[in-house]
Amino acid sequence: MKRNIFLAILVITMISCQLSQPLPTRIPFSTEVHISTPLRPENDVHLRPVMTLIPRPILTSTASPTVLIDPTTLPTATITNTPTVTATFTSLNIGYEGIYSVPPELRAPIMKAMQTEQHLLPSESEWIVSAYRAIPGWAKVVLVPQRFVDANWEFIETLTPYVVEVLAYEDTPHDWRAFLLNGAIGQGMQVQIPKDFVNVVSDIPELTGEYQLPWMARQGWWAVQGWHGGNAIDFQPAYDVGYSVVAAEAGYLREICRDGYQSLLQITHADGNVTYYLHVQPSRTLRQSLLDQPVQRGQYLGELTRNPPFNYACGRGLSRHLHFVSSDPHLIIQGHDLSDIAAVATCCRDVPIFISENERVD
Repeated sequence: MKRNIFLAILVITMISCQLSQPLPTRIPFSTEVHISTPLRPENDVHLRPVMTLIPRPILTSTASPTVLIDPTTLPTATITNTPTVTATFTSLNIGYEGIYSVPPELRAPIMKAMQTEQHLLPSESEWIVSAYRAIPGWAKVVLVPQRFVDANWEFIETLTPYVVEVLAYEDTPHDWRAFLLNGAIGQGMQVQIPKDFVNVVSDIPELTGEYQLPWMARQGWWAVQGWHGGNAIDFQPAYDVGYSVVAAEAGYLREICRDGYQSLLQITHADGNVTYYLHVQPSRTLRQSLLDQPVQRGQYLGELTRNPPFNYACGRGLSRHLHFVSSDPHLIIQGHDLSDIAAVATCCRDVPIFISENERVD
């Protein structure tokens, strides 16, 4: 009996002591179970995964203060207006029938050729076909600004850079192609252009010597009008000695205008000078074999236009005369300064006569 009482007291005492101990403080972090597998030795196959307790810190969120933005302090983007670049080019209007009527099948190729290499053209919008000639399979077209025709060919000495030469060829039957003679395509076509039609391979011939008056030797012509319409002088045969016109010097011959009654002829010389001969009816030989070819000094060009007064697309006049123009107003011709001849020219009284030394070449 005493033994049982003693055991009961002992148990009660132990329980009281255990209850009097303070409770453990809770760990202020959570635990997460990770299973890691340690490196296994090659000779040990009995190891088991080890359970490890890894403390995970408690994340504390700190609120960021609210920032109030003053819109007046924001930087502003300045947009600079970039100028609009517009590609500009002069529209082309071509008169195909104003002076010389061009065959319809050539008109679209001519326009295309000029548009393709328009950067080579002067800044002109109104053009007119002023001369045309053709052989089987080939055609040559000359165009000038309309304003020269409207001004009755004044200031011809300034015309050269405004002359446009277009060549056309029949690629297949009734299918024509065209190109600018001085353009990139024209340069590539040089060997195919018939030399006896348009000679683009020969050099301008050297000057024979001095310039001579543009009519036949031993004939006397009056200087009937001095400078007019630019660097132009009018000469008229005295006493009906003849009406033949010849080249003042060697050079390269072109036809700039042809209206069916007369032509405006141009000769480019090796010294850079250019001479023009207006109111000339070209010879048959010239039309067939001398245009767009080198010519000699004294080369026979043709006869003065008949039946004055006349008023045609390539020029007008009240008498049968030569309208002679030089790009150099001080051209020395048979020892005379051209300006001095212009100064003494007159139509009415004491008209000066000039005798030519220019031997005709046929």
